Amino acid sequence: MSHVAPAIALLAFATMMGSLVWFFFAQTPLLLRRLGRDRFVPLQLALVSPLFKVALALSVVGAAASWGSGASAHVVGLALAAVLLSTALVAVVVPRAVRAGGASLREVVAPDDQTALGRFTADGGGDATKVWHRVLGLMTVALVAVGAAHLVLSLPHQTLEGAAHAHHADGPTTAPRGQRWEANRETVEGVRTMQALVTKAQADRLTTLEAASELRMAWSGIFERCTMTGPAHEALHGFLVPLGGLLGELENASDRDGARAVLQRVSAQLSTFDRDFVQASEQPALRGTPR
Repeated sequence: MSHVAPAIALLAFATMMGSLVWFFFAQTPLLLRRLGRDRFVPLQLALVSPLFKVALALSVVGAAASWGSGASAHVVGLALAAVLLSTALVAVVVPRAVRAGGASLREVVAPDDQTALGRFTADGGGDATKVWHRVLGLMTVALVAVGAAHLVLSLPHQTLEGAAHAHHADGPTTAPRGQRWEANRETVEGVRTMQALVTKAQADRLTTLEAASELRMAWSGIFERCTMTGPAHEALHGFLVPLGGLLGELENASDRDGARAVLQRVSAQLSTFDRDFVQASEQPALRGTPR
């Protein structure tokens, strides 16, 4: 499905961010004040390594889903940055921070400092953790920021795509006169496949059921492999959404004459593609401006 990979990426990064924010910025102040340093630090040390291993797994899933969904280079780049940060945390920073945290427990802390959030935020459990606690904190903030940026850049695309699927457009958004929108190679191939299928169906080389099924698969494939952005992306959806409605009519056609009439309308809609689109000269980078 066209929405599965982007949804997985969003869920993975949202879960990763939520767990980190909860662990460090919500749970830590509450438990430190309630338990004090001597009881809180051992609990924190036991949980921090599994937490970042889960964060690494989520970032890998999110990056793979972003890549597979045909997201923009910026979105994929942020996802890969999250993977690199998570890997560095799991492989280098967290083990050293945990060892330093264990050493800090041998330091004597005054009763008033046992629940001092400011001291713990700056130094961790004590002088032994000062360096690696700060490195861990800064890299965690960077990981959360990268995840947030990924979500911010991903959500507008998903909102636009969902709106395009939810509403039937009257027709494609036309480019300025004498110009055409750039379409990615997979989109052009998908349209050509649909045109060939319509020709076969009109020549009675496909049954109505076969034509409807194969056209629906080709139509869905265009959505799944769409990497276009901006106005060109909107124009493509304006072209595709009416086709979806026509395919629904074809699937419900009660006789061959009715199917032929719908196929004629499908053919007419497909013929508008070359009026408004041209294959992009650079792949996979696409522009949202007419050519």
